[in-house]
Amino acid sequence: MIIREIENSDTVALAYLHKKIFGKTHFTATFSIELLNKYFRELTSHLKYNFVVVDDNRIIGYLIAGINPDVPVKFFFKNNLLSIIIVLIKNPSFLVEKLFESFSFFSKGKTNFHKNEISVYLIAVDTCIQNKGVGKSLLNYFEQKLIQNKVFRYTLAVRIDNYATINFYNKNNFIEIGRDFKTISYMKKLRL
Repeated sequence: MIIREIENSDTVALAYLHKKIFGKTHFTATFSIELLNKYFRELTSHLKYNFVVVDDNRIIGYLIAGINPDVPVKFFFKNNLLSIIIVLIKNPSFLVEKLFESFSFFSKGKTNFHKNEISVYLIAVDTCIQNKGVGKSLLNYFEQKLIQNKVFRYTLAVRIDNYATINFYNKNNFIEIGRDFKTISYMKKLRL
């Protein structure tokens, strides 16, 4: 198993893995592979910390993080609005959630994250190898990169009904810093 930076050639594999991991529970997992590929390219071209876990030449996990991750997300949604509207029409269960989210997005922001602070936007591990230390290894690798860059804290958010991940964050020294209708925001301070 190796952890390395995401390359442009990885984004299609990331799209397939994202769909596999999140199924119909995450709006972006309902995107076509082509649209998800664009999404991952947008994120990774604008955010600094982008890593994959590779085992037997297969991507089994990823982490995408950086300062103000909402900026490339907004840019992607703006540039792909028609495609996203079509996805919403085909998946109406997300319509109310996305409408509510868009209003809070423009008023007070999505989370309690601070501007100019590193935030993990996406972290995921293939469902068939979860609970085997891959996610922890990925976070440790990311944290070492932050420390090398003299960054000693970061934030992330998790869906409020993702109990296994919440438990993982609670066991690994994350501090809850806020909640909204669907997410819990966490912060972690790093030690040298």
